[in-house]
Amino acid sequence: MVRAVLLLALLPLLLAVAQGGADGRTVYAREACWQCHVHVRDAFPQIPDARRAGPVIGAPGPARSPEWHLAHLYAPRTTSPGSEMPASAHLFAGNPRAADVEAFLLAHDKDGDGVVTRTECADFRGLDTGNGIVSRADAAPVPSPEALALVRYVAAAEQPAAAPAAAPDAMPRTGPPDDRATAADRGRALFLASCAGCHGERADGNGPAAPFFPDHPPRNLVRGDYKFRSTKDAAPLDEDLFRTIRRGAGPSMPAWPHFSDAQVWDLVLYLKSLHPYFLTQELFVTETGGRGGVRIVQEGADTDDASGADLPPGAVRKGPDGRWLWIDASGERPIEDGLRLGRYAFRLGRPVYDWMEEFRPEPLEIPEPPFPYSEESAEKGLRVYRELQCASCHGLEGKGDGAAAADARGNLGEIVLPTDYTRGARWFKGGSDARSIVRTFLTGLHGTPMPSFATTFRGVTSAPAPEAPWNLAHYVMRQAGIR
Repeated sequence: MVRAVLLLALLPLLLAVAQGGADGRTVYAREACWQCHVHVRDAFPQIPDARRAGPVIGAPGPARSPEWHLAHLYAPRTTSPGSEMPASAHLFAGNPRAADVEAFLLAHDKDGDGVVTRTECADFRGLDTGNGIVSRADAAPVPSPEALALVRYVAAAEQPAAAPAAAPDAMPRTGPPDDRATAADRGRALFLASCAGCHGERADGNGPAAPFFPDHPPRNLVRGDYKFRSTKDAAPLDEDLFRTIRRGAGPSMPAWPHFSDAQVWDLVLYLKSLHPYFLTQELFVTETGGRGGVRIVQEGADTDDASGADLPPGAVRKGPDGRWLWIDASGERPIEDGLRLGRYAFRLGRPVYDWMEEFRPEPLEIPEPPFPYSEESAEKGLRVYRELQCASCHGLEGKGDGAAAADARGNLGEIVLPTDYTRGARWFKGGSDARSIVRTFLTGLHGTPMPSFATTFRGVTSAPAPEAPWNLAHYVMRQAGIR
């Protein structure tokens, strides 16, 4: 009797499998996903004592991008450490260009970052897929129609949880630990266990899941191109890194709410150990023999053969009164002992010696919203949007289809797709509340074509200057369906 009831319950499922084809529900049934997952929008038979180990499909929670789902389907533990889900590599085919791409990277990836740019090799030999660089994303496993259908079926059921209301919700309740070196070691161990599937064991963005994300590749954390920050300098605050880890950055970069504050701080300190942004380098200004010029020397370097340092755009010269001057777009200013420029500090005429200290970037003051969202404010924001020519990249309706979108390039020459606001709050990687959006306007997104509008807002005429960033944020929120 029990067997008959069970067969009757399974009959719709068996019929779906027998139909074949690339229907997502059919693939879901054929691959027996229902044995571990409950699908809230589609009734599947409940087998007595079945082990429901997987997340509920369709329950409110973090929505994932199609690329994330494909990576998870191919090798689950690269995106979900500790997952017991079996791999479905049989739903993918090998990329016929994989060997050629690997050979090309081996021959031309001069800096070992897993990417070949036009600077490293002008002739890509047709190996790139139109994204302006060659990387392992150009040799990713090819999903079958069944894999794509299954991903569409699962993604269609997702109910994104409400977007985080404000950045402070993700801020730490405790400060960083005092044992920073030890904490960084703990952070590395946690990174290897939880983050290396996408970001790679070397934190260079070349994890085994990375090829599945050609449009939103995992961040190369060694390079230090951090997009999301609240500083005037390219280096983020510790709290910026904490917020990004805690909240995630869109459907391809998950949030990590289950990490304790101490664990997130350990990760922050590990990330800071990867890039010199977070150290102040002492520079020295000395006259060069017989030429009347200037040599700028990094800490620990030999003044006789140093070739210079990576300073912000500008120049150094000696003024008529004998004082050294720093010259940049803002004018001239005397270089006095201890003057800081970005992450550098000047020392004049002292012997070279090893000296480094932690660098604290200068925060950008971002006030609380002066007024709440309103349709009137959003209408003003539309005028600001047009005046600032945001549509050139983001399109007339914010769909990311502006005339300049196809030529938008990042700092490696890769194509960077402008955000399509109309896809909703979950695609706002830096946060979807008004204050987070304004922060992005003021800082820009480092390493991308999205510039800072901090000074541009002062000259707008379509809205009062102090209100303009908030009006624009409200227009973007309206296009995204955020109120």
